[in-house]
Amino acid sequence: VKGDVSAPGPVLVRVHAVNAAADLVGVGLQPAGGGTLIQKSMQSIADEGRGVIVLIRDLRPKAISEWIGRDGEATAPRKRATDERRRVEIGIGSQILLDLGVRDMVLLTNSPSSVYVGLEGYGLKIVGTRRID
Repeated sequence: VKGDVSAPGPVLVRVHAVNAAADLVGVGLQPAGGGTLIQKSMQSIADEGRGVIVLIRDLRPKAISEWIGRDGEATAPRKRATDERRRVEIGIGSQILLDLGVRDMVLLTNSPSSVYVGLEGYGLKIVGTRRID
């Protein structure tokens, strides 16, 4: 958390399922321009002056060896989140944001536009998105 995220107005938010291989060790796909998605999100929040990054444990952790291809090159195949896993991540992230006092948010995302079902039940509203790559 940076700044007063319970003050009125939209808050920059990144909810991120941690991938140990990519986020901690640097194996696999990295965004263009260097840095991880977490690093780029932290920079955006620092520039804005307030925001939240919620890190959620990956519900389907992979061994580092699974991220290394047969030829020894790093590969990070992206698989779409299952509906159940996605609902769990959204629910956990929503509860954390609500507890922090966030209501209106601008999502920091590297994904195409998505529909987030159930946010209104937590009193949360996405008022915009900001792409991070």
